[in-house]
Amino acid sequence: MIIALAAGMVLGIGLQFGVPPDSPADVCAPIVDQALRNYGLSLKDMQDVSWDIDRWNDNYDLPQELQPISGYRFYGRPEQCSEGRLTIALTAQCGISDIRSRSGCRIPGMRYGWF
Repeated sequence: MIIALAAGMVLGIGLQFGVPPDSPADVCAPIVDQALRNYGLSLKDMQDVSWDIDRWNDNYDLPQELQPISGYRFYGRPEQCSEGRLTIALTAQCGISDIRSRSGCRIPGMRYGWF
């Protein structure tokens, strides 16, 4: 009982400070895959995949990893691009706020440019 209460308190504290219970890849991957499919791409076919967590820096008493999450960023390179990559910006709830290709990777219909 005490262990369950302690675990619940830790989880509650983590959620309060924006620490995700899962990685952004676990949480937002279905949304990113659907967005990629709009351009004839698939998440499983992406190379050099990485995710970043964006955090608000509004409490200087907390370490960066405990700051509230403001969103996520997905990076990946489609098979047809020999250089460059795609960047997808997501809100903390995994809503897509921007999607574009960059650094020499051009996808028909997708915005191109620095982000």
